[in-house]
Amino acid sequence: MQLSLLNSKLINYEIENKKLRDLLSLPGDYGQPWLQKINKSYYNPEIFDHILFLLYIYKDIPPKSKLIIIGDGVGHLSNMLIKICNIDEVVFVDLPHFLARQFIVNHGKKIKMSFLTPTMFCSECLSGKYIMINQDSFPEIPEKYLKKY
Repeated sequence: MQLSLLNSKLINYEIENKKLRDLLSLPGDYGQPWLQKINKSYYNPEIFDHILFLLYIYKDIPPKSKLIIIGDGVGHLSNMLIKICNIDEVVFVDLPHFLARQFIVNHGKKIKMSFLTPTMFCSECLSGKYIMINQDSFPEIPEKYLKKY
């Protein structure tokens, strides 16, 4: 299946009565990223990897969940999760420059958010149960920190 046909089908797919097209409009999407034209609109093709992962996990996130998102990069996945899931709290764990981007993309959401570097993260400081999400950065994390997670 051609990439453009696959992307076109994904854009018209609905999640909890919201078209993925609406999830693709992210705040702070600035600069000059490479864009792909689909149905007369332009989309960042990197977003489709996040959408595919989102489709696998979002139904398994119960209401009022607390999330720990490790390595969210530019914040696309967390932004989409916050839009469609009933989340009470998100703890972001990432490198400082990515945390800044995640803050920009998710700023103004009415949930509790914490932004921590890996060395700041302390699971003993958290209260309650959390769902840990990592899309694909574990292979990039040094082994001693991976064991800590």
